[in-house]
Amino acid sequence: MASEKLEIEDLGLFGKILRQSFTGYDLLKTIITLLSKTYSSGVRVWLKEENDVIWFNHQYPNLQYDKNRQGGYYAFFLHFQAIRSMIGFDWYPTDLYFQGQTVKGLSDIDLFSRSRIHFNQRYNSIGISKNVLYLPLKRESQNIDYNEEQDLYEHLISSSPDVDFSKALQQLIRSQLLGGNIQIQTIADAIGMSKRSLQRCLGDRGLSYFHLLDQVRFQLAVEWLKDTNIPIGEIAFELHYSEINSFTRSFKRWTGVTPSDYRYRLHSTR
Repeated sequence: MASEKLEIEDLGLFGKILRQSFTGYDLLKTIITLLSKTYSSGVRVWLKEENDVIWFNHQYPNLQYDKNRQGGYYAFFLHFQAIRSMIGFDWYPTDLYFQGQTVKGLSDIDLFSRSRIHFNQRYNSIGISKNVLYLPLKRESQNIDYNEEQDLYEHLISSSPDVDFSKALQQLIRSQLLGGNIQIQTIADAIGMSKRSLQRCLGDRGLSYFHLLDQVRFQLAVEWLKDTNIPIGEIAFELHYSEINSFTRSFKRWTGVTPSDYRYRLHSTR
């Protein structure tokens, strides 16, 4: 019940980093990376692919689960709600698997009423359809015309506003990328900051320049893959990858599927 009230902003820097995820798949991979390397409390988290479902698995291997059941459930549902808030509140998993004995009260909570709940499992697990995970995460629409965009750049140069800082940088990176330049020094010069100051500002927001560059590349790739007349090799070239295999590896890291598979799925569901 406590986790149901979770807002992504309540997770602090952890939540800010999750907000930068490209797709549901990238979101899951980010959670795993953060919990395994940065915010680790001994939890083991991993993904398992099974046909058209990806399972997000969660376990405290060094704890006696029955003696720490409340803490285990709370931590698990924090991750559940973080995933749900990013993918969309109309999403529910079909099945939830839990360690430990049956807890009848869980099925009475609205948050879990649409899911089949299984107990006495080897570890906790959430089943998520691949068709949900490979799509770009929904973000607030940005209806910015040319004049507003120029004003935003000028405002950015003079004050580096907190709310629009990363979005404005993405717009600037996009324009530079399409012009053939993806160097961080060029971006820093354009906004009147030193390279180190720019990196520090991004770090304070749980970001890096290379993550923003990836975000722009991802957005452009998704946009261009909708047009089947554009060869994937040409997309890789326009995004300034040295070879198509490098683009394919990046895209699979973002979405869990290759560019050609993404294009196929996109058009086969229409």
